[in-house]
Amino acid sequence: MQPIVSLTAVQKWYDEGAVRRHVLHGVDMHVHAGERVALVGKSGSGKSSLLNIISGIDGADAGSVIVGGHDLNGMDETARTHFRRTSIGFVFQFFNLVPTLSVLENVLLPLELNGIVGKPAHARAMALLADVGLADRAATAPDRLSGGEQQRVAVARALVHEPPLILADEPTGNLDSDTGMVILQLLTDLAHQRGHALLMVTHSREVAASADRVVRIQAGHLVADDAGTLL
Repeated sequence: MQPIVSLTAVQKWYDEGAVRRHVLHGVDMHVHAGERVALVGKSGSGKSSLLNIISGIDGADAGSVIVGGHDLNGMDETARTHFRRTSIGFVFQFFNLVPTLSVLENVLLPLELNGIVGKPAHARAMALLADVGLADRAATAPDRLSGGEQQRVAVARALVHEPPLILADEPTGNLDSDTGMVILQLLTDLAHQRGHALLMVTHSREVAASADRVVRIQAGHLVADDAGTLL
């Protein structure tokens, strides 16, 4: 089966003033449908750069980046933006909900961006809110929710447009330990049930332990790719 994510010999440099910094050194990485992968490494190791390239936010300077069957290096910025809207769901450490929108409106947003509106969109959004236990808070503003509840909304928003790939950047990093474990279980279960690939950037042993594979990055090099291995 074709991987959802297929990176081959990916290189990335950044210009910082007069200095050119080499941040990714020939990275090869694959993620398959339904797979849960944890990407771990120290700050500055290249995790964020790798996530930005997989999502199409940034481009690779060399190598091949195939995500969901799309060659991201062959796309311009407009095409990559459309690709993100249709093919990727995001869960962020700090939730990134729109404060002026209700819970339901936040979940509806990815559908609206993809031209799905009206009753079908409303039904799909409410079904996801029910799955995360917040159907009764649909009309609530995000700032009236706890951190755990806000992250539940973020999980629903990431899944609602049925993307093949979910990217989670420290999804439990802004939550207490107990709440974080509940959200982690919810995210991994829902992604698995729907067949979404899930790539999680994390410093957490618990998050890494929940993954099918742990991929380690160090100074821009993938140094390990282990099934069921903890940090």
